[in-house]
Amino acid sequence: MKIIYILGMALFLTNSSYTQTKDSTYKFWLNAGSGLTNSPQNYSIQFNWGINYNFSFRDNYYQAGYQQIARTLGMQGNDLFYKDFILRAVNVGYGQITYGEFFYWGNFIGPSYVWGDKPSDEPDHSGRYNVDQFSTLGLALNSQIFFRPFTGFGIGLQLYGNWNPVRTMAEILLSVQIHNK
Repeated sequence: MKIIYILGMALFLTNSSYTQTKDSTYKFWLNAGSGLTNSPQNYSIQFNWGINYNFSFRDNYYQAGYQQIARTLGMQGNDLFYKDFILRAVNVGYGQITYGEFFYWGNFIGPSYVWGDKPSDEPDHSGRYNVDQFSTLGLALNSQIFFRPFTGFGIGLQLYGNWNPVRTMAEILLSVQIHNK
């Protein structure tokens, strides 16, 4: 599944060279959503959510965002979480957008700071795993496509990927968008 996601993100990034309106007025949009991600450790589905503030400065587009992957759905509080842990990421990015009367499509890439909890590699004497905290740097990719049926509002999908040395994130989110365009 990660390979499909990586190839999809590469396709989105390389094919995002559509013409953009050269209007230099300030544009912004806030999008937030939740969705699912896969866990490579125990082959389960996990809940995730994220929020992004996207804006323009002249003809350049930027993003600041926060993402979180929560514990496995339906399994809170048990020992089935071995090597499965909560991740959080803050990212900034530079991107390109394409928009029309009823749609918006954007791609962003940039550095991220990732932190969270993870079980230790070895259990203690009672067989439980201690929780270790970690933090690292990563590279975030975010692709967004929104249908905008009303002025100032949109609904759509986001694909979010974060490559880092501890655990790579790959998410799909159903999101809502509030915008001024």
